[in-house]
Amino acid sequence: MQGHPHPGQSSGKKQKRKQQARLQGHSEQMAAVASTIAISLASKSNDLELETLVNLFSLITQTLRLILAQRAVDGKSDLSETIIL
Repeated sequence: MQGHPHPGQSSGKKQKRKQQARLQGHSEQMAAVASTIAISLASKSNDLELETLVNLFSLITQTLRLILAQRAVDGKSDLSETIIL
């Protein structure tokens, strides 16, 4: 039997729905921002510098995915809703 949240507190599912609603439509904005940043970096960098940036961003991405995966394992996030690519 599920209990009701304390008055003034939202349930976890309700908070997740609110967060998802706020993020809707941001995919296109993120793609535009990412493209703008990539074009700006490419126009100011040579091939060696670009390859170094790609490696750096790849390491950052892998580390963030590792943190997300470990949070799911530790129970700090819902593994069923965590997408790890």
